[in-house]
Amino acid sequence: MIEDPNVRLTDVLDRRSDGHEPAPEAVLSALFEGGVFVPFTETGSVATLRG
Repeated sequence: MIEDPNVRLTDVLDRRSDGHEPAPEAVLSALFEGGVFVPFTETGSVATLRG
């Protein structure tokens, strides 16, 4: 569980369920304002999901 979720980013992205695509500026603004969680591996690389 992430201790400090980015509530603003969640709100912006949840608007897609209402059929409203968020503007790129709104997504970037929310990222800069609230931050984003980036997982790292033991070797220091950014962990990514594939599939």
